[in-house]
Amino acid sequence: MTTFESLLTTYTLSPLLGHFQTWLYNFPEHDGIKPNENYAREIMQLMTIGVSQLDEDGTLVLDGAGRPVPTYGQSDIQSVARVLTGYGFAPQPPGTDPVPGGENYLVDSVPLDPPQAHDQGNKVALGGRLQIPAGGDAATDVRTLLRTLVNHPNTPPFIIRQLIQKTVTSSPTPGYVRRAVAVFKDNGHGVRGDLAAVTKAILLDPEARGARKIDPEYGRLREPVLLWTALIRALDVETDGYMPYQLAGGSGQSLMEPATIFSYYPADYTLAGGGIPAPEFGIYGSAEFVNRANNITGLLYHDQVPESAKYWGPQPFLRNAIGTSSPKLLSFVADAGNADVLVAHVDRLFTHGALRAAPRKTIVNAVGKIPPDQGFARASLAVHLILTSIDYQVQR
Repeated sequence: MTTFESLLTTYTLSPLLGHFQTWLYNFPEHDGIKPNENYAREIMQLMTIGVSQLDEDGTLVLDGAGRPVPTYGQSDIQSVARVLTGYGFAPQPPGTDPVPGGENYLVDSVPLDPPQAHDQGNKVALGGRLQIPAGGDAATDVRTLLRTLVNHPNTPPFIIRQLIQKTVTSSPTPGYVRRAVAVFKDNGHGVRGDLAAVTKAILLDPEARGARKIDPEYGRLREPVLLWTALIRALDVETDGYMPYQLAGGSGQSLMEPATIFSYYPADYTLAGGGIPAPEFGIYGSAEFVNRANNITGLLYHDQVPESAKYWGPQPFLRNAIGTSSPKLLSFVADAGNADVLVAHVDRLFTHGALRAAPRKTIVNAVGKIPPDQGFARASLAVHLILTSIDYQVQR
């Protein structure tokens, strides 16, 4: 069983994470230099408890003046940074070629020898939830820290709300969050953070599968990378990945290269005027609407335009390049003789039968203006119109 604690432990001990977050070779205070606070901040801020206290339904806890109540302060960061000392890369396996600098990224990072590389003092943080007596070893202290963060009451609502936002809807109701939080706290067998049970609870919740799907505030904008992977799969496009990668980057999401540690868009971004949570709209505006429409046009029609095809074709600097082909749309062409049947087909595949009446009528009418014997033209227009519609761009 994979739990949130086991995932957090794996992530924390990853040598890649340790190097990137600069907590490997983090030493106790010496010569006036205090331990590095980088990962101490981020493991709390981004990966476990968040910066503000939450009720179990994901809503903010406010003080008497109506302000959010912080979950931790600077002294907590300093104490957690002291826990995160005394780890480094694992030794190179016997019989292998030495790596310059000894940076072994193949196995988990390990406590350093001597033990004094780890802060030996007493550590207290998070209102006394974290209490580590003096004289402990690095491995025990780090595991105690991780368990404390997992067991913190703010972790379930903070993590659950984000999981729902990333997988189902950007604006979950408090009741939805509360139901999934209850499963995070106990999977029914006394296990906290059972990720399989949590995933099931989120995806099978009535709000994920029921009538709220027609609520105007429901759903989540397809972020660029997920938009392109969905298009490639649904249209059975052959690609080496270069052009979709470039286009997603042009839309503000260069894969594996977020501009900041906070990802590609603000997690608390809301729609203007209404305060509706909609993080992905942080990199979406009127220009991006046109950009997406143009890129979808390029995907569907570039095989017919030699000047455009060279950009989508194999690139000489890419090994084993095959480019990105325009989809053949054969399954859609088979239904193209009847506009209603064709639109029902694209609706079923791309919007799961949820295409609204007005855009459905618009697409049927547009397809109907093309002679029935021009099957590919009809199919490509129907696909084009639904892919550029808000009914597809916002996933429900």
